[in-house]
Amino acid sequence: LFAGLPMSALAATWDIGKGDITVNAESGGQTVTQGGGAAVEDSAPVITGSSTENTLTIKAESGQTANVTLSGANIDVSSAGKAAVSTTGEGNVSIELNGGSTLRSGYEHAGLEKNNGGSLTIAAEDKNGKLTAWGGQQGAGIGGGLGGNGSNITISGGKVGATNGLNGAGIGGGQHGSGSNIIISGGEVNAIGGKSGAGIGGGHTGDGSDIK
Repeated sequence: LFAGLPMSALAATWDIGKGDITVNAESGGQTVTQGGGAAVEDSAPVITGSSTENTLTIKAESGQTANVTLSGANIDVSSAGKAAVSTTGEGNVSIELNGGSTLRSGYEHAGLEKNNGGSLTIAAEDKNGKLTAWGGQQGAGIGGGLGGNGSNITISGGKVGATNGLNGAGIGGGQHGSGSNIIISGGEVNAIGGKSGAGIGGGHTGDGSDIK
């Protein structure tokens, strides 16, 4: 009876094991695409599953906020030379943690790579919300890849672990990148820099400023 009715997914679960996922927040709303599929309206996508080849890209255009929940997502592309999760665009990105998720990126990439011009906020209403992010060599755990800055990052809840492979910050800049306007307002954070990188702040030769 309902087979012919249009369906609009507003809070669907997406399995990263089934293909690359792109979340796109624009003035007309937020959509999700996976693999070669069509864009699906989804204002609160939940990313789950495991993969050693697929990645998550979160795009937010200027003036918009992309909202994504990581729920038991395990992405390990350390041997594929890619970023497990990357943010792009000039808008803001908000990531909610529900259960435990792990991210491992490849050479020169951050575990959770921030490339968007606005803010990146990590929160967790679930008391069990946890994120562990490993950057590849020269990339931060959370923040910039090689030469990339990690700025305008807020962690307001959850258990967050961020570790760099070599010369990047745990949270902040990759090698030669700076980390600024980083705020830890809640949760538990364990940030470990690489050989010449800060726990929180700049990577090798990078500056760290406005860290609270």
